[in-house]
Order: sequence, then structure tokens, then C-alpha cells
Amino acid sequence: MQYVPAKYSQGFTLVELMIAMVLGLIVVGGSVALFVSQRVTNRQSTEMVGIQAEGRIAMDSLARDVRAAGDFGCWPVGTYTQVINDGNRFYPDNGGIVGFARGTVSTAKLKGKDGQATVTMPAADIIATYTLDSQSDVVAIRGINGMLTELDSAMTDGTTALKLVTPAAGQDVKIGDALLITDCKASSIFEATSNSTTSVTHTAGTTTGIGTGNKQEGLGSIYKTGAIVGRLDVVWWFVATINNIKGLYRLSARDAILGNAKPQLVSDQVATLHLNYAYELAAEPTTGSSLATGEVKTVTADQLIANVNAGGLGGWFSVRGVTINMLIRSSKPGNTVAVPYTFDSDVQTMPTDRYVYLPMKMSVGIRNL
Repeated sequence: MQYVPAKYSQGFTLVELMIAMVLGLIVVGGSVALFVSQRVTNRQSTEMVGIQAEGRIAMDSLARDVRAAGDFGCWPVGTYTQVINDGNRFYPDNGGIVGFARGTVSTAKLKGKDGQATVTMPAADIIATYTLDSQSDVVAIRGINGMLTELDSAMTDGTTALKLVTPAAGQDVKIGDALLITDCKASSIFEATSNSTTSVTHTAGTTTGIGTGNKQEGLGSIYKTGAIVGRLDVVWWFVATINNIKGLYRLSARDAILGNAKPQLVSDQVATLHLNYAYELAAEPTTGSSLATGEVKTVTADQLIANVNAGGLGGWFSVRGVTINMLIRSSKPGNTVAVPYTFDSDVQTMPTDRYVYLPMKMSVGIRNL
């Protein structure tokens, strides 16, 4: 082996080694930062996809009920008979949708075509027992919901038990159900006092049913084979905390009153619900109204309630559409820092957490006017 003098041996000086280490750390640090950034971005993208899907499901569910608001069969008709004791609960001219001040439910003043009535909405006392979100709206949607069938044979008189074509599976009539029968010439709303799937009686009396019983047995008209029979209900939508789970809930008043059913959790990612109502004023002069005669305007529930309470003509029956605003929150924190969002206004809100928030909006027309 050939000997090489030490003066010809080459190596790294301490300075060169330190410079190499610093450069290496910069490269590694940049790679780590890039990896972390991509991971955060991927997590945010995943959360955004999840909340978009969750929001669409919640939106579509509420929109489906809003579109069907005010379905009272053929309306108006030549002859209308209110058989149930609390006739204003389902009086078609009071409208198919009723909103309440945020975070509350109460006895509602309804302005119908025949004047103003104060109505206790079915299951309002049940809704009030839950911890309602103070920043979210509460809405009740009324009309035919669920069972829809027709007369299998003609009535012989106005008090005859109704013989029905067998409803779809699971859609049988319960004692206490509020039902509507119509042949597009006449219409009657009554409470069922029997629970057969094909034979329904409507005797007079007071009950704990959804219509509080019947004030008379007769339906006011004699209906023939083929007359439509539908079950009426009030469906509530609200944001509340129930069993420590905050989210958007749906409750059928009929199921709650007759079956002791609990609210259904539609989504635990809906943080806030705001509803705005496309409101068309009646042509008649208004009294004490802040809105102009004949004006079509989008208003909040508070504004519409104030208009009705002030004596303004037109009320919940004048609602032609609803704009649904939902604030959807991710299932877990997805931001490294709190990120502001704009919901139902031009004002930015800075959250106190690192969750991802997505405002969603949909306008829905009411079919049954």
C-alpha cells in the first residue's frame, strides 16, 4: 500500500460540517412543513366534503316538508266543515307554515282570510321542554302528511263511518288522528275515534288527540266513493340540545301526541338555522303594518309576527316561499387556527374553536297555496 502524506489528505472542516448540517436542516424542515401543510389541507378538504354532504341531506329534508306545507287537498271548496273542537289548528286559510321567534315556541297569532285567531299549535308544549338554540328559528309545517287514501264506498249520511281503501303498510289510522276528507266540492276536517285500517268513525266528544276531539259527529257533507282522505299533522323543525346532542331535529306532532315519539335527530352538524319568509301582503289596506300594501318582501319570523300582531292584513297564509339558511359545522376540528365565516349577513363571525364552518342557503317555493 502506498503511503500518502497527511498534507495531501482532504476532509471537512468544522465550519463546512456546520454549514452542511444547517443546509440539511433547512431542507428537512421545509419537507416537514410541506408535509404538515398538505396533511392539514387534506384534513380540511375531507371535513369540507363531509359537511357539504351533511348539509345537503339536512337541507333537502327540511325543503321537502316546506314544499308540501299547506297541503289540504282541494282548496278552496264550496263547502267547508270544521268538525274538530280546535278548528283553527288545521284551518286551511290560516296557512301551512308558522314561524316563531328564535329559540322559542308559543301560542301563535295567525292572520287568516277570515280574520285573526290565536292558535295553540299541537306539540308546542313538548317542544318547549327541550333546550332550544337561542340563535335558531323554530318552524311548524301543517297539512296532509303520511297516510293518503280514498273512500271505498259511499256514505249513506253525514254521520256514517268511513269505509277506506286499505292504506299503505304502516299508515293505518290511530284514535286521535286528525283527518281531512274532500271531493273537491266539499271538505271536512275531523278526528278519528276508531283505529281500524279500513273503517273510521268520527263521534263527538273531547279527547287528548291531535284535534282535541269532535264538536259534532256529522261531517257536514255526504261523500261518495273515491273522495280523498288524508292524515293531517304538524311537523316541527328546530335546533336544540337533547340528551347532550346539539343538532337539527324534526318532530311529528301526531307521533308525539299519540305515540309518545321523540324528536328525530336529522343532523348533529347543523349549528344554526335561520329562516326567511317570502311574504305577500293582501290587497286590502293594512293597519299598523310596517310593510306596504301589495308588497312582496322577504322577512324574518319576528317581522312577520310583528306585522300580524299590529293588525296588518295578510299573515302566515300569505307566505309563498322560504329561504333556508343553515350553518353546518364539521364533526371535529379541522383548522389549525379559528377561521371566520359569514352567515346570513355581511358580518363576519370569528368562532371560538377550530372547527370548519360552512354556511348553506336554499330558497324553496311552497306548492300548496
